[in-house]
Amino acid sequence: MNAICPSLGRSVSTSAGLFTLLFLHYTVPSLPWCADNKCLEGSFSFDVRKNLVEDHALVGYVIESVTVADPSCCFEKCQSDCRCISFNYLTYTTQENCQLNKENMNTNSSGLKLIKGSRYYDLVVNYNLEANVHPNYCANGCCASHIFPCFNGGTCRDTSDVTKERFNCSCPPCFQGKYCEIALCPTG
Repeated sequence: MNAICPSLGRSVSTSAGLFTLLFLHYTVPSLPWCADNKCLEGSFSFDVRKNLVEDHALVGYVIESVTVADPSCCFEKCQSDCRCISFNYLTYTTQENCQLNKENMNTNSSGLKLIKGSRYYDLVVNYNLEANVHPNYCANGCCASHIFPCFNGGTCRDTSDVTKERFNCSCPPCFQGKYCEIALCPTG
């Protein structure tokens, strides 16, 4: 079976859950910014051999399952979704073989389970901050993206913490939850 990783414009051959990679490591630039230039240009990076836990998957935190050609395409899907901070690549299937996770093994280690044929990867983000700059100081573009992550009038704030969420929401009165999705006050 041949599949395309569209944003890379490359073809990848796959068969029986095995894949052939045309490269092992690449970096995708990101643009953290702040008013006084203390945040330098950062990047996402992926190496099929690193930040990997073989035969494990993070269970219970999947926000989306998609079909991809190889782990690098799964990485691309994760880095383009601000809710995603890790992903599972399933080698035992060719359909919905990429699971994007809203948690990672740093935020929820109990979710990491032994599952043969799975590969767990952390999303690696290098925000390239100057010394003495707090991780929440710089923006990463998540709150400015076309998919606004906070609901019900919540205020989005980009974060630059490499082991946690890429944004957080401050909820208005009567709402709570990671995305301000839970209504507390009666309606009507």
